[in-house]
Amino acid sequence: MIQSQFPENPSASTALAQMLRMVKRPFIPRYRRVALLHRAEHKMTVRDLEQVQQIHDDFRARGYELLRASVDDVMAEPPQCDLCVSAGGDGTVLRAAQWLRDTPICGVNIAPKNSVGFLCSVRMDEWTHFLSIFDAKGLSLRALQRMQCVVDGEKIEHVVLNECLFADSSPACASKYKLFYKGHEEVQSSSGVWVSTATGSSGALFSGGGERMPALDGRLQFRVREAFGLRRGEYRHLGGYIEEGLALKLEPLKDGMKLFFDGGIAEQAIARKSQIEFVVSAWPLWQLIFDENIRNA
Repeated sequence: MIQSQFPENPSASTALAQMLRMVKRPFIPRYRRVALLHRAEHKMTVRDLEQVQQIHDDFRARGYELLRASVDDVMAEPPQCDLCVSAGGDGTVLRAAQWLRDTPICGVNIAPKNSVGFLCSVRMDEWTHFLSIFDAKGLSLRALQRMQCVVDGEKIEHVVLNECLFADSSPACASKYKLFYKGHEEVQSSSGVWVSTATGSSGALFSGGGERMPALDGRLQFRVREAFGLRRGEYRHLGGYIEEGLALKLEPLKDGMKLFFDGGIAEQAIARKSQIEFVVSAWPLWQLIFDENIRNA
C-alpha cells in the first residue's frame, strides 16, 4: 500500500475550518526547486517523452533546480521541492499528490485524448503562455479537500483526493455490511459504497446517482452502489452527506472486504467487524489555478 509522509492530523472539523480559511493564496515563483514527475518512461509514447523533455528544458532555461523522476519512484523517498509539476493526466496527479502536504502542484495534461485533465492546471498546448504568466507575476492557488479513512480508530495513511470505494475484493461478489448514519443502523447488501470528496463527486459517485458538489464544498458525500435484497425498498440511507456532527460508519459483515482509493491506485483489506469512518484530511491539495480569466488576460 502507498503511504504518505504526513504527521498526525487534527480533527476533521479543525481541518475543514483551516481549509475554508485558506481557500486561495498567491504563489510567486521566488523558490527554485521543482520536482517534475511523470509515468515510467516505458509506459510513455515518443510524443509524451518529447513533451516532458520540453517542460524539463523550459524550467532549466529559467534557472530552476530540477528533479525529474517517475511518479512511482518517488513514493518511497519523497523529494524536497517548492513546486511539484505532474506531466501526464489525472492519474499522474493522483499519484503525485500522495506525498504532498503544503507543496503546491501543477498538473500538465500532455495527453488530452486519453485524460480529461480535470485535476490538471494546464494543457500542453497552453504551456508557453502559462510559463510567461507564471514567470511574470505568479499564480493563485486553491485548496482541494482531501479525506482519510479511519479503521478501528487508526487513520489509513492514504490521503484520498477523489473517492474511496468500500466493496468486496471480487467485483462479482456482494458486499454485506452495517451502515450507521443519522443515529440509525441498518444491514445492507449492495455492490459497495462510494465515499467522495467534492473534487471526486463528478465521477463514479455522480454516475451512481450522487450529486455533483462545488469544488470548494467542505463536505464528503456517500452513495450506496446497486443496493439489492428482499428488503431493498426499506433501506433508509442510500446516500447522504458527511459533515461536522453527521458521520458515516461502515462495519463489514463478511471477509474479503476492501477499501479502494482514488480509482484503485491503492487499496486496504478490511477485517470483518471492523469500524470504518471517513474524515476530512487536515492537508488539502494546493493546486495552481490557470482559469479562463488568467488565460485571456
